[in-house]
This record gives sequence, structure tokens and C-alpha cells, in this order.
Amino acid sequence: MQGVANEMKGFVVMDSLDDLSESIVPTFWETKKDMDKFYQTDNRNLSRLVERLQTVFEEMPERKDYQVSGLKF
Repeated sequence: MQGVANEMKGFVVMDSLDDLSESIVPTFWETKKDMDKFYQTDNRNLSRLVERLQTVFEEMPERKDYQVSGLKF
């Protein structure tokens, strides 16, 4: 996602072990404001990204907001 959203700090791609066509991709942002700005419907970078990835989607992704309450590696 380099060049698409400079405010995005990272992401994780998690593929389902039960359904190979299902994935979850949590993204990590500096602030909620940065995330909300990226996901605006008039964001051309987001529109281009979705257009490029549309062929791999069986259905359009669903967006849900979460807050990290703990993380350890």
C-alpha cells in the first residue's frame, strides 16, 4: 500500500483456514482522523485501490472499526 496512504502505519493479511476465499485485513493508523480521511468516498487513492482489487473480491469488503486494547509480539 506504499504511496496509497502515508498515514497508515501498517496492516496484517489474515486468510481463513476454513475458507481460502475469505480474508481479514486489519489496518493500523496514527489517528482515527487519518483513517476516516482515507476511507472517505471521494478519496481517489481508495477508489483506485478498490478498482485494482475488485477482480479478487467475491463481494465488496465490509469496514468495521476496532480499537487495539493489547498487542504483544
